[in-house]
Amino acid sequence: MRAEPVDGFGHALRFLAAKRYCQERREILASLGASGILTLDSTAQELAVALANCYFDIHHKFPDK
Repeated sequence: MRAEPVDGFGHALRFLAAKRYCQERREILASLGASGILTLDSTAQELAVALANCYFDIHHKFPDK
């Protein structure tokens, strides 16, 4: 998130909502990871590369599967 001064109540609400969303997203991804579920957290532009890298990581860890 960008470091901008909060100017007004509406801006404060948007800032806090975005902060809460990011925190909940991190917690959900951590919970899924702790359960052994693989996740990718990337932008649409980065998805293909992230998916390929994840595939190669899995293949490297479990070559017989």
